[in-house]
Amino acid sequence: MKSGHRITLVLLLCLFGAAPTFADSDSFYCTGRGYIAFDLRSFIHPGLNSPHMLRLFRFEAQRGIYKAAEWPMKDFQVHAMSCTPDRIVVTGSENARYVFDVAHESGESKADDDVTSSLEGQLGWSVAGVRTLESHDLEHRYQLVLSVSTKGTEVTCRAELLQLDSHQKVSQSVLLYERRYEETAD
Repeated sequence: MKSGHRITLVLLLCLFGAAPTFADSDSFYCTGRGYIAFDLRSFIHPGLNSPHMLRLFRFEAQRGIYKAAEWPMKDFQVHAMSCTPDRIVVTGSENARYVFDVAHESGESKADDDVTSSLEGQLGWSVAGVRTLESHDLEHRYQLVLSVSTKGTEVTCRAELLQLDSHQKVSQSVLLYERRYEETAD
């Protein structure tokens, strides 16, 4: 193949290539105002009560950060997850589709397609960094901190949810996700 053809091929792959996928993974997440939801799979996290689970954490002024719910799901590969003010929609392989009602106690109802405040990604695979989350809490800010560390061949991926006070000091920290694995040479 000529050099010019290789460059063209690389450019086409960059322009039209598919987004990265992570087979047999977990930790897809999305956020809504005052909550974060993410999936966990039992072959990665053996202590779960079902093969696949959706976990919901809420954050607010009165209770801080707390685990609000867990829902069992069949084992499947998640392809997409979206959060609205009222619902979490999870879709994936084998035509899997789950819709979870997360309407707050206020009983407010909004349109299904309102995902303007949703952040989405994978806790265990996203680029390390800090993401500010939206909430109704006027006294605190909430941040999702994603980190990756390597010690030898062991890689540790972590996701923490922080509550910050008006002086930007951490008033609460909750570990949402941690995964360790051995990195192998290809």
